[in-house]
Amino acid sequence: MSKLPDFILALIINTMIALILLNSFDSEILTISFTCGFISSFILLNSLVKWFRGKIDLFDPSFALAGLNVFILFISPVSQVYWDFWPFLPSMIDDQEWIDVWAVLNLIGVLIYVYTKDKPLTANGTKITKSIVIDNKKFVPTILIFLSLSFLSQVYIYISFGGISGFINAFTQRQEDGLSAGDPFSGLGLIMLVAESFKILIAIFLIYYIKITNRPHSEKSFILLMVILMVIFIFFGGLRGSRSSTLFPLIFAAGMYHFWIAPLNRRLVFIGLAGVLLFSTSYYWYKIAGTNGFSAIFDSSLRGDFHSDRQDANKYLIVRDLGRMDFQSLALKRIYEDDFPLSFGRTYLVSIFSSIPKQIIPYKPDQITKEKTELIHGEGAYDPDGNRQTTLVLGQFGEMLVNFGVFGALLFYFLLGRWVFWVNKMMRELSENDIRRFYLPILSFVPLLMIITDMNVIMYQLTRYLSLPTLMFVFCSKVIKQGEVT
Repeated sequence: MSKLPDFILALIINTMIALILLNSFDSEILTISFTCGFISSFILLNSLVKWFRGKIDLFDPSFALAGLNVFILFISPVSQVYWDFWPFLPSMIDDQEWIDVWAVLNLIGVLIYVYTKDKPLTANGTKITKSIVIDNKKFVPTILIFLSLSFLSQVYIYISFGGISGFINAFTQRQEDGLSAGDPFSGLGLIMLVAESFKILIAIFLIYYIKITNRPHSEKSFILLMVILMVIFIFFGGLRGSRSSTLFPLIFAAGMYHFWIAPLNRRLVFIGLAGVLLFSTSYYWYKIAGTNGFSAIFDSSLRGDFHSDRQDANKYLIVRDLGRMDFQSLALKRIYEDDFPLSFGRTYLVSIFSSIPKQIIPYKPDQITKEKTELIHGEGAYDPDGNRQTTLVLGQFGEMLVNFGVFGALLFYFLLGRWVFWVNKMMRELSENDIRRFYLPILSFVPLLMIITDMNVIMYQLTRYLSLPTLMFVFCSKVIKQGEVT
């Protein structure tokens, strides 16, 4: 196997996936969408094989994109149609032609992405000639101020609810009653933004400390660091039920270690992935039912008590968490069969407001929730003050489609390729002490967000994780020529 060319090994892996699907289901799944998904998956798996063989960096975005898109473009669509499982959406079981169109467009998009992700737009390109480095004299006092501010903000939030248990009870009650009964966390956007910045700030501080003290590093010490950070992250945002609020910064912290301390090996990645899967499937029940959901972790008979459309957690994981075909193919059908009007960039303009707390700008224009709700229920169905609105996500292929039609959907893949090229260029050219290396794990993660979520969420996540750390670095960094000793 080690002597096989990358593309041959990718083909073997992809064929095995296809055979497993055929064996699990039957020959009815052999459609145009199956064929397109097979080809798309094969093309992308080349990056996955290169990653396993150590030919690309551990945090090269093309690796994670390949793994995710094998599900998004192949496994999830095939499984969903066979199961006829469409949680919270109209069934597309009788609209196979639109699913096929969706698959063809994504195959074309994958070809565009692969072509653009490794090629500079100009013959010579531009080189990074300057480094932004930490001013050691200013760094420690500056970051301690920011850490104190974010820590005290979180303490204030807990005190407002009568302690940590009161906060958890408020979240559990919200999940029982639904948002229509009111959100106990409404009006806390700004202080929560400050409080949750503690996660990235403490990760930066610990990585910096390990670096300047030349502490010995090993797999055990890295795993211990990740466990400690995970516990901290749960208390700084995770108790609101968001799995991503804990997992995303943990991945970013691992990346900071990788780029600043020592390269991680692939075995640690597999250990991490197992931990992520265990946490995601278990914490899922807290997310949807608060502390009441913990019982469903160990007793599957109780899972039907919480959101019946989601009670098959395994199917929901594959179809919704790891799939976007249902909503995106529905969008195609509504736009080109039912003349649903395009938004022409509206959702991208208003997404800017999603990252600004109400305390700063009280007015919040309707986000893409408006378009998504009307795609499901019909034009005019969206009620910003009522229950008629959806929280399902389209992903950037779907959002570009809703705004600019098929042209926008294909343009998305071009922009995705350029982003991957830019991130890899920074990985190669930034000096080892450049503070922008702290940002590389987050920038590497953005393409995954592009695939799975909407722009208002992306803007919120970037603001959430970058605003205070960036402001902090403004006060304790300096610019030097590349290669200059500090």
